[in-house]
Amino acid sequence: MTVRCTINGWYLGNLIFGGLIGLLIVDPATGAMYRLSTDIVSVSLEPKNFSERSLQIIDINDLPKEYRKHLIAL
Repeated sequence: MTVRCTINGWYLGNLIFGGLIGLLIVDPATGAMYRLSTDIVSVSLEPKNFSERSLQIIDINDLPKEYRKHLIAL
């Protein structure tokens, strides 16, 4: 399930009340700079049979292009 968020209006209040420490360090580190679009998220999870799963190592060139956008460089 995708949970959307927006910038909390009070985050910009750091310019007046909290200073640069709140703007650049405290709110980004604690997540207070974001406001979630909903207060409650409820998802029913279905059990999976993990005995059939295995780890596969593949070449990036063999990976479909629609999956490549989800990769994170380490």
